[in-house]
Amino acid sequence: MPLHEGSYSWSGGKSVDVFDSTIVIVDTNEGYTGVGEICPVGPAYLPSFARGARAGFSELPPLLIGLDSTALEVIKQTHGY
Repeated sequence: MPLHEGSYSWSGGKSVDVFDSTIVIVDTNEGYTGVGEICPVGPAYLPSFARGARAGFSELPPLLIGLDSTALEVIKQTHGY
């Protein structure tokens, strides 16, 4: 995702001109849709954050399939979130 301002800079002369953004959409059998986004500053700021988040997203679906999407406390207790 390019930055409207051109770039984001911080100490040590580090900067980024794009954010590595990930958008996740979850549709449930009950008809609910959830949308989430993770947009870390960049690999020079948090080196593995974007890839780490996507790796986590790939692990979650098998754990959530079949659970009641309206029972968040049950999901937390079942999987320790």
